[in-house]
Amino acid sequence: RSGMMLAPVMVGVVAGAQSSIRIAARIGRLNTMPFYGLLVTSGALLVLALSPPNGTLMMVLGFIAGFGLGPSGPGSQMMMQMVAGHERLGAATALVNLARTLGSASGAAIAGAVIYGLLPGIDVGAFNQNESIPPMPDVARAFHAAFFCMALTAAMGAYAARRIPDVRI
Repeated sequence: RSGMMLAPVMVGVVAGAQSSIRIAARIGRLNTMPFYGLLVTSGALLVLALSPPNGTLMMVLGFIAGFGLGPSGPGSQMMMQMVAGHERLGAATALVNLARTLGSASGAAIAGAVIYGLLPGIDVGAFNQNESIPPMPDVARAFHAAFFCMALTAAMGAYAARRIPDVRI
């Protein structure tokens, strides 16, 4: 079931990436799409942080958050490639992919630390086997805190994206 909860996020990322490429080509600017996308992601994550647990709502907001994350992928990749030039194209592409991978791994680790840090005394092995499930309000509070941290991080990313110099296609 948890895997199905992530499917809308991945569909949203793909849809957001494809849409952002088309919009960027139409307006001729690459730096605006990551900014607006991360604002959308931040808003969706903030609503997740403040909403009661509801599977349908989580899937809809997951799609919206993914749709907002989508533009940051191709936008940053294309900007780096244009700025680096032909002679440093490979290094720029590798650097973007390294930064994206490190950010994903760090973000997952921090989110896990926030969630499990707010669930003291939990035995992860027993939790995975449904033997010792903490009370639902405690679990919801832990996930709300993690979603709030993610919303704050996405907002900081939007701020950073807004400060990128104008890159025209």
